[in-house]
Amino acid sequence: RSLVFMPQLQSKLWQVMSRRFVTASETFPKHPFAAVALVELQGPDPEYLIVKRVERKGDPWSGQIGLPGGKFMTSDEEPLVTAIRETFEECGFLLSREDLTSSLAWEEVYKGIDATVTVAPFIFRLSHRPHIILQESEISAHFWVQRSHLTNVNNHLQAALIPAFPRLKRPYIDIPQAGPLWGFTHRVVCNYLGIPTSSL
Repeated sequence: RSLVFMPQLQSKLWQVMSRRFVTASETFPKHPFAAVALVELQGPDPEYLIVKRVERKGDPWSGQIGLPGGKFMTSDEEPLVTAIRETFEECGFLLSREDLTSSLAWEEVYKGIDATVTVAPFIFRLSHRPHIILQESEISAHFWVQRSHLTNVNNHLQAALIPAFPRLKRPYIDIPQAGPLWGFTHRVVCNYLGIPTSSL
C-alpha cells in the first residue's frame, strides 16, 4: 500500500531514514519557521519540481502551485530538516544533505491579514528522477518544469492575482496545465536562476 494511506508507517520510516541522512546542526537557530525545497533534476536542460496544493477553505495557498515544504516542527532541529521532511511527506521521496547544493535568503512571507511566516529555501540537486508518491490530502499534482521554460521571457507575465486587490498586477511565470507561478515561489525561482525580477 502507498505511504499516502499509511501515515504511521510513513512516520516510522521517516524516523529511521532521517537518522541516516540528517544530523543536528548549529547553523540555524531553533525557531518555528517554515522551509521549502527547490529540487533540481540534472540534465542538458535541468528540470525543477513544482507542486500544486489542494484547494482548501481558509488556506492562504489553496490551489496554488509552489515548492514542497511546510512548517518547522520542534523535532526537526533546524529548517533544513523541515525541508527534507516535508518533501518526503508531500512527495514520497527522501532528500539528503548530500543532495543539498545551497540555500537562499530567508524571507518573511505574507499569509493573511497581519500574519507572516519566515521561510527558508534550500536548493537540492538530483541526478535521477525520483519516484513520487503524492500526499493527496495536501498535494493534488506535481510538475517537472524545464529551466528553458522558466527563463523564457515570453512566459513571464503580469496579472491581478490577489482577489482583494484587483488593480494590483503581480509578476508570474505561466506554467501550462498548472497555473501561474507567482509570489514567494516566483521570487525563489528567479533569485536562484538569476532572472532580474525588476525587469518583469
